[in-house]
Amino acid sequence: MRIISLSKEDFDDYSKNHKYGSYMQTSTYGELETGRGFKVELLGFIDGEDLIGAGMFLIKEAIWSYTYAYAPRGLLMDYDDPEQVNKIISCLKKFFYKKNIVSLKIDPPILASEKDFTGKSFYVSNDINEILSTLKNNGFEHKGFNLYYETKLPRWNVMVGLDTNVNNIFEGFSEENKTKIRDALNLGVYVELNNHISAKTFYELVKPAYGQVGFNYVKAMIDKFTRDGLMDLFLVNLNTGTYLEAANKLYAEEEEINLSLGNMIESNDPRYNKEKVINDKLASDKRLNELKKNVISATNFMKNTPHEIRIGAAMVIKSNTGIESIMLFEDKKYAYLGGLPTLIYELAKYYGKEGYKYLSLGPGVGDFRQSCPQYQTMAMKKGLNSKVIEYAGEFDLVINPLMNKLYLKKQEKDKKKLQKLKEKK
Repeated sequence: MRIISLSKEDFDDYSKNHKYGSYMQTSTYGELETGRGFKVELLGFIDGEDLIGAGMFLIKEAIWSYTYAYAPRGLLMDYDDPEQVNKIISCLKKFFYKKNIVSLKIDPPILASEKDFTGKSFYVSNDINEILSTLKNNGFEHKGFNLYYETKLPRWNVMVGLDTNVNNIFEGFSEENKTKIRDALNLGVYVELNNHISAKTFYELVKPAYGQVGFNYVKAMIDKFTRDGLMDLFLVNLNTGTYLEAANKLYAEEEEINLSLGNMIESNDPRYNKEKVINDKLASDKRLNELKKNVISATNFMKNTPHEIRIGAAMVIKSNTGIESIMLFEDKKYAYLGGLPTLIYELAKYYGKEGYKYLSLGPGVGDFRQSCPQYQTMAMKKGLNSKVIEYAGEFDLVINPLMNKLYLKKQEKDKKKLQKLKEKK
């Protein structure tokens, strides 16, 4: 067993075809993270003449001349083969020790279970305990089966199953979301692929939800991942002309219903259930009032923006078999138009036809109680042909015990200093 440095092309080719390959295990992501002060190592593990594993490692200063390593969503190896894992980790420990690396963190996307939104499991891995045992035997410490966001990357994710048959995708959505999508499309909401939009324009659009990421990082992501053909950008638009036309039509239809109900009440015709007709009239009055607001809103939109309004956006990255949603944005002012479920449906439709197997909707949690602080966020991702994916989690491997201990002490001191500075402010 020996370790070699891989070229960007060779590493990306290996990652693209690996079971655990993801955008975080690409040379592109490594290049992106150099902007945050990391050095990047693209390493391959050779057994005989065969490349049996690889990893994109982010290296950063720990203490003095020592560093630590992190393989986001790595390593790329066969975790079901204990002998192969032993060979790779044994070789890697020696390699990193010589390079003054004190510790290694990994968080491979090893599937532990799949659940519905009540927390009920409909798939549980038969191999997960053996994999955990193999990693433990090689010195890794499992950081636990956390329920929230305690680790670098989320252990829980929400994913939409994709299909080349569009009807199958739509049927997997809840009735509520189906109605929202139909109404949105009728009102003039549409989704467009737009990889030519400037990074500045895209950032300003999503800034209310993703401003903490910062423009420079968003621009770097767009520049690097679109350059390598791994990213797509989408816009959710409202055609104001269609919206006004549809709003007027819906108002006219409801006005006719309302008038008919009023005539039925005045007629005192014994054939009608008067109590039911009165209740229907009250409900129609309420709906008519809402539809009138839509007409006024649509009229103002048409005056101020005669063509279209941007009401949402998405940034996605293509992995080997799936699509990772990096940003899913809906302008809260226009949430009533159903732009978000429509966006997710159109993404699922587009990439399903392309043969991709899943669309990630981003982080989830393992706490399914209504009292959970993240319950509303999880509820928004429900009913979209979606399920909750549980990964094995995060693992730490100490390479140099003494220096790692000093590094952890230094981290603790730095945290205390930072806390005191915050308290002074």
